[in-house]
Amino acid sequence: MFAGNFFEVKGIEYLIQAMPAVLEKKPDCELILLGARPDSSDRNRYKKHIDSAGVSHAVRIVERMPHEEIPAWIRASDLLVLPSIREGFGLVAAEALACGRPVVATMSGGPEDIVLEGMGILVPPRDPESLAHAILIVLDGEGIMSSESLAESARSRFSYGVVAGKILDVYNAVLREYA
Repeated sequence: MFAGNFFEVKGIEYLIQAMPAVLEKKPDCELILLGARPDSSDRNRYKKHIDSAGVSHAVRIVERMPHEEIPAWIRASDLLVLPSIREGFGLVAAEALACGRPVVATMSGGPEDIVLEGMGILVPPRDPESLAHAILIVLDGEGIMSSESLAESARSRFSYGVVAGKILDVYNAVLREYA
């Protein structure tokens, strides 16, 4: 599944282009693209890519929903794919790990700090072939931590308490330097 805004920088078209290779090995696979605007402009833009790739039977576009509903969708999926061309932090990747789901993401900025060894696979941006290959490896579970380990790792690195502690450490270091 993909979850996020349907902006060009998110690289959704490359994920769609990866699907024929994924479906060749995993014909029952379904891709959920979650986050389309209700006005259908997102649906229409990506429908062209879906039809062109010949995967309309295996791709479902889901409209935006309240944030608190997204973890249920993530937990119902096998993995999260973040195919961004550029990505800041990539919060949805951390959320997927917290839900116990591995992540396939591009080396686009933020994911490199989130998706560590055993948590998924990082691939170059704009590379449908690498995306497909990584998705298939993760779906097969090769070298991927258990759901419980993924969730524990995310909690130990990204929980509110841990992040607040890191921010306090920065402030304390600055105060010590200038005190």
